[in-house]
Amino acid sequence: MSDIESVIKALDKIESKLVEKSDRADNEIKELGKVTNETKNALEAIGVSQREFADRLLSIEQKKTATEEEKVNHSWGSQLVKSANYGSFASGQ
Repeated sequence: MSDIESVIKALDKIESKLVEKSDRADNEIKELGKVTNETKNALEAIGVSQREFADRLLSIEQKKTATEEEKVNHSWGSQLVKSANYGSFASGQ
């Protein structure tokens, strides 16, 4: 399973739990006039899961960015060829 697929699967799982508990909270408010501690705690746990998921996603993005930056060729030869002075030298000026 690719990183994208696992991210989507984890996100779907969190969202379905959130919808379920949110619906339950809405029903409790209609019936009882308040949300039970059990539902409140479940919603807080889902919130923690969302924050952990967001942290993992950020970590993946940072790793991807770091590896892309490492792939850039910064050897002394590439730096020499890119310099303006080398361009002038190579053109005979």
